[in-house]
Amino acid sequence: MTITKPRILFLYDFYTSFVKKDIDSLSKNFDVDVYHFKFKRKTGVLKAYFFQFFYLLLTGNKYDLYITQFAGHVSLFPSVFSKFFKTKSLILVAGTDAASLPDIKYGNKQRFFQKIATSMSFRFCDFISPCHESLVEQEYTYDEMGAPKQGYHVFYKSSRNKHHLSIPYGFNGDFFKRNHDVERKKMSFLTIGNLSVKTLFLRKGYDLIIELGRRVPNLSITLVGAPKNYLLPNLPENIKLLPYLNHEELINVFSEHQFYFQLSLMEGFPNALCEAMLCECIPIGSNVSGIPEIINNTGFILKKRKIEDLQKIIDSIPNDSFALESLGQKSRQRILDNYSLTTREHLLSKLIHELISYQKT
Repeated sequence: MTITKPRILFLYDFYTSFVKKDIDSLSKNFDVDVYHFKFKRKTGVLKAYFFQFFYLLLTGNKYDLYITQFAGHVSLFPSVFSKFFKTKSLILVAGTDAASLPDIKYGNKQRFFQKIATSMSFRFCDFISPCHESLVEQEYTYDEMGAPKQGYHVFYKSSRNKHHLSIPYGFNGDFFKRNHDVERKKMSFLTIGNLSVKTLFLRKGYDLIIELGRRVPNLSITLVGAPKNYLLPNLPENIKLLPYLNHEELINVFSEHQFYFQLSLMEGFPNALCEAMLCECIPIGSNVSGIPEIINNTGFILKKRKIEDLQKIIDSIPNDSFALESLGQKSRQRILDNYSLTTREHLLSKLIHELISYQKT
């Protein structure tokens, strides 16, 4: 007897590592189709809406569940069509859909039509799964531009009557592990992101890191994510720029560095931080969203976005190779124990089965 797997339509706008991991893991237990809400410019959003509308109109009734990565343009029609076809819709919240930083124009709330699409998506969807509980609502004290609170409950009243379940991302400790054939430099620091995007440059804390390098010239700092021919004026000599790297290359770069910076103004559940920790980098992170929970007692937390406080953390690092080696190993164990791929796969699959079963009763 053939057992029919539930059919899922997984929709996304940007193809990230966590999107790929979710699609791969869900495909083990469900019949998954993937839809890319693809657009390049602001005017391209209308075109993307047009194609998505007719795709859902013609094929949407064959699915048991719609899953969208992020709330916003990509999730509006799936949430509405789920009511029309009497199916279920699940939104995976990960950051920009739960944030508002007006000074750098970050967050769906900063774009008029994206804000409306996000609010309506929350209104019509059936369930929400943020990658960390803080994205629902959190007290924000790291920097004035995000105070006093962040979270989708804060910015979208339509979300407040929706049930949710926080499911953290999972990571492959067998793949991400330190390459001991690579020499690790003492007092070496690394961070990863997109240096060409102005809002991302500030949101990821690159300005703080560069100023730290300027003030403490004996540090060795690497910034990964520089486009070809990218230049930063007046960059201190102790700061090196690297281009985008694949995962195999990243493991070697993680293995070369003793510390990893995650000094974000806003994050959901930063993947690069967890991958660096799996490679035994000691984390230094901002007091934002899931970062303090991820780091726990395996590294350092910057409570306020102040260069003086960051410098104090650097000054407090012990000159003890054995202690730092142990802390790096502890960082890896923290991720292995709490954020495995199998845990997310189990929790997400269980939630999906419950939503589908509820629909059929």
